[in-house]
Amino acid sequence: MEGDLGGPHWDSLRTLLPIYQAVSTSTVGDGCSTNFWHDAWHGEDDLATRLPALFSHCVKQQASVADVMANGLHLVTRLSSQAQLELHQAQNIISGTQLSQQPDERKCMLTSTHGKFQTSALYELLKRPVRSENALAAFVWNNKTPPRVKFFAWLMTQGRIQSKKNLLRKRIVDEDVCEECNQESESAGHIVLHCPFAKRFWQAIGFQVPADLDVHELHLIVRPTNIPKTEFSSFVVLCCWQLWKRRNALVFRQEAIPLSRILRQCSEEAKNWSYRHGSKEAGVQAAWVLVFSTASM
Repeated sequence: MEGDLGGPHWDSLRTLLPIYQAVSTSTVGDGCSTNFWHDAWHGEDDLATRLPALFSHCVKQQASVADVMANGLHLVTRLSSQAQLELHQAQNIISGTQLSQQPDERKCMLTSTHGKFQTSALYELLKRPVRSENALAAFVWNNKTPPRVKFFAWLMTQGRIQSKKNLLRKRIVDEDVCEECNQESESAGHIVLHCPFAKRFWQAIGFQVPADLDVHELHLIVRPTNIPKTEFSSFVVLCCWQLWKRRNALVFRQEAIPLSRILRQCSEEAKNWSYRHGSKEAGVQAAWVLVFSTASM
């Protein structure tokens, strides 16, 4: 959406583009339609957020993945010391990326199961946090998780993620039994709180989750004493995000990831989010990593 395109229609689309990028991910094929810096194509965050110093030294900030692979990062001549460190990370990402002849594939959490973008869902998502001054909204939105994870958390706490219970209601699937336990209906609450695997996960890191706690009451979950109060909601959302991704691995790839690996993935994610914490949150990431690495299994 660059160039001389003008008028209110194009201005509106440009305004919505960052939001769309925040709730979508891209699987790179030929790399032509994926923005190297602003799309989430390598991990949960966009690279502009993950490598902010290097991004600030880039003179072509709308370059596609294909462009960067062919022509480089388009950086200014002199880099700061932090940008130089981040350059090594970017170079590792580039060297580990292979393009194909297939077009890029984009997935958005606000699309229907038929692939249609749901503008009504986006509207509801945007207006609710503004109007809601309750504790749940603050728990979800007032933290330093990546934008994509915030959107997931809000949909989850509203019971609107694409669980089998919701898919059955839409007649997309024939039954809604959880594929992990083969016992209960797979609702949002079941996936992240009450499935036997989820229970084992929370118990391993010191949580006592009440049997009647639902996702719309996630802000009421009791904080264990070994987890810092600072950014506690981020910690809880990180855990829910990893449980959701494990569920997707099971449903779509028939991969039953063991608890030990999920804990390691949580620890790695905590490290990846560390740049989001300022000086006031010093020590938060280390405390999180300690919780996951010393979990009792």
